[in-house]
Amino acid sequence: MEISLESHYAMRILLTLYETDEKRKTKEILEECRIPLKVGQKVVTKLVKAELLISVRGLNGGIEVARKPENISLYDVISAVQKIKIKKCTKDVEGCKWDCNNCPLNKVMEKIKKNFLDELKETKFFKML
Repeated sequence: MEISLESHYAMRILLTLYETDEKRKTKEILEECRIPLKVGQKVVTKLVKAELLISVRGLNGGIEVARKPENISLYDVISAVQKIKIKKCTKDVEGCKWDCNNCPLNKVMEKIKKNFLDELKETKFFKML
């Protein structure tokens, strides 16, 4: 699995907002996090849609976190901006000599996948603050 640049941006945005603990202008946050404006706005939109951020329009508008840091995990943020996918098999299943249920590689990869996803879900933002 590859964690995309957009996911890294999303994590930085959340961390920065948690550190300041107040509503901030989107452009200001993106500049502080060194995120290009166009890409950053896309990421913010995805985070708002996933209800991880609240967006307030208008002169006194901005963005703020929607939940406490103990209630948002890395999994929540990453899955808001990208599909979390770990291939089940490293080979073409059609041409594979192993039956997936008996494949020693598949069993190991399933365990690794489960551990990885569990770790993302257990890692809450308050642990990073």
